Amino acid sequence: MLPVGVLMVEHRVIERMIKLWENELNRINATGKANSSFLGQAVDFMRTYADHFHHGKEENMLFALLRQKPLTGGLASMLDGLAEEHTVSRRTVAALAAANRDYAAGAEDALAAIRESISAIIRLYPAHIRKEDKQFFLPVMEFLTDMEKEKMLADFRAFEPSTHDTYKSMVFVMEQK
Repeated sequence: MLPVGVLMVEHRVIERMIKLWENELNRINATGKANSSFLGQAVDFMRTYADHFHHGKEENMLFALLRQKPLTGGLASMLDGLAEEHTVSRRTVAALAAANRDYAAGAEDALAAIRESISAIIRLYPAHIRKEDKQFFLPVMEFLTDMEKEKMLADFRAFEPSTHDTYKSMVFVMEQK
């Protein structure tokens, strides 16, 4: 398996969570009420699994190594764009966490900020994942040596090995509700 295969497996878990975000947004639009407990869990997922665990591998391992390579064919600018989308995600999740705290404290006007943040996440992630999976991951593997690929794959697998299973299980439980 290529190291990007690990990242693509993680993308499937993130996609499942995004579907749950879509369901929550539909519920909010139908009822005019947010599920603050769900939002707290979803923020935790995005901060811990999507950002720290998944983006951490991408940014600190894959992207860091790729920045040392003479990327061609627009891949260097795509790398910069993907990293910027991670930054946008962090800001959006932080805004959602703040809006959820306000909403849980009784601020009804926070519901608009919750809707806006969820909508932004739903718009960002599917396109971001498609870009990585279909346009970026496989082409950049050509710039790595076999030894670099093997080391990265080992590093990916060694990075917080229980996190994937913990959050995959969390998503499964949330899907059953």
